[in-house]
Amino acid sequence: MKRAGTGASDPAGAAAAVTGAELALPTSHGCFVCGESNRHGLRLRFRAVGPDEEGRQGRRVVADTSLCTHHAGFAQRAHGGIVAALLDEAMGWATILRGGRFSFTGELQVRYLRPAPIGVPLRVEAWVERHNRRMGFAAARLSARGQEPGTVGGGDGEAGEVLATATGKFLFTGRAESERIAEQLIYSEGSWRLPSDP
Repeated sequence: MKRAGTGASDPAGAAAAVTGAELALPTSHGCFVCGESNRHGLRLRFRAVGPDEEGRQGRRVVADTSLCTHHAGFAQRAHGGIVAALLDEAMGWATILRGGRFSFTGELQVRYLRPAPIGVPLRVEAWVERHNRRMGFAAARLSARGQEPGTVGGGDGEAGEVLATATGKFLFTGRAESERIAEQLIYSEGSWRLPSDP
């Protein structure tokens, strides 16, 4: 595994993101959602897959997880803030891939459709609906990947059952700030890199 500060810019890696091949995304040390060193975090591993909602290859961001009891609000259901964090992080990565620069959340709207159960496989996925030079407009969903009927936490366990959806506006950083952020990330072999010329 390559560590922070090694080859943050890679036009070939950026090109791979649009070919439709699955592409690992970098992680960080401290992020609550993807931080490798955050012992209280979710430690998700996001990947770019394709196509997205508009048919573009390699521009949908996906991660699979199963939440634990310490992520619960009550009654073995995931806390709404945890659900929002999953959706927010996925949309953030989707806008980064599309815009070629890092971004920060400007607005987040979440619609909770069904309780997200604890201890069952879940999938979060996001895509960019449109973007301009200043910001990206993204959407996401959290779905069940199947669970045993009668599992505590609600839902009948149908694979693909949508539990929550979200939309968000993400503000792009300047190029210098994006490069600074990229230098602090953790890269695996062949993972996405910040393009040298977005």
